[in-house]
Amino acid sequence: MGSTYFLPATGVANANGKNLIAIYNGNGSGKTVRIWRVFVSNAQTNTITGGVAIARAGRFYTAYSGGTGLTPVSMDPTNPSFPSQIVSATGPTGITITDIVRQLAFFMDEFSVADASSDILNVIPGLSVYLDFGYLDENLEPFMLAEGEGFAIQHAGAAYPNNYTLGTFDIYVEFDLV
Repeated sequence: MGSTYFLPATGVANANGKNLIAIYNGNGSGKTVRIWRVFVSNAQTNTITGGVAIARAGRFYTAYSGGTGLTPVSMDPTNPSFPSQIVSATGPTGITITDIVRQLAFFMDEFSVADASSDILNVIPGLSVYLDFGYLDENLEPFMLAEGEGFAIQHAGAAYPNNYTLGTFDIYVEFDLV
């Protein structure tokens, strides 16, 4: 396994067609990004009236612009310096996902431990795994990004009737570099 990193994005606001999180392996990095797991959980704490948000994840092939930059956290402080050509952000623009690997609906109501409703399931860590590429199964490959490739999770947009645009997400990406 290569140098391992954890990319946290907390309190990501949902919006129509928004790229909730993206990571792009730019040319010249000299690395392959291997995404092992992605966690997405409902972080909504304010009262909103129910709704379902549909998000999709996949690969894209052009550099994005804008957004709020994210800083990966090294799982080992002795890992080499993180390549500056590998960038990540919430809310970037200019992304067209061409290879969709997962699409999922999230119930965006605020959660409540007191009523033990199904809303709480969105915040239990073991149940918030959005993608798992066989982290410990040597027969499964991770989702790999060569130079010039990126991975994004985006709100599926208005093409889906009643696709909810309120609420917030916490998103975490586990990946390594080889």
